[in-house]
Amino acid sequence: MINQTYHTKTQFNRLVPQSKFILIGNNIDGKVNIGITEFESFEKVKNQLPDIIENLKFEGEWALELYQVPVQYKIHHQYGYYRIPKPGKRIFKYSYMEAGDINKVLISDALIHFESTSHLYNENTDNYKYQEFLTIQLKVKD
Repeated sequence: MINQTYHTKTQFNRLVPQSKFILIGNNIDGKVNIGITEFESFEKVKNQLPDIIENLKFEGEWALELYQVPVQYKIHHQYGYYRIPKPGKRIFKYSYMEAGDINKVLISDALIHFESTSHLYNENTDNYKYQEFLTIQLKVKD
């Protein structure tokens, strides 16, 4: 028998699709295989983000954040290691708290939806399936 648990979180965010975007992988007390990736527009984010999420390699504590940035920005360091763009508006944060064994993202002009699935096996208990969902509803800024 497989026990299933679901957890869903929804956030709202505004964006300007023609802006430049930057994806930053921050190693906190672990690591993630993403450094800094720039996207010329939200259309590029929609095309490339699914492959990035499906091919994530990570361990320990980490965070992956997408920011909307102007053409000119600088990377600042908080706490000596945590990178953030200045100026920049965070669109989402996806981290070790949401990620699982299998990670997928569905992205459109209206939303970014993450689905993470983990399977836990224990010889003394039933198999256990845990799914985490994170949905960012997007509103295009007029």
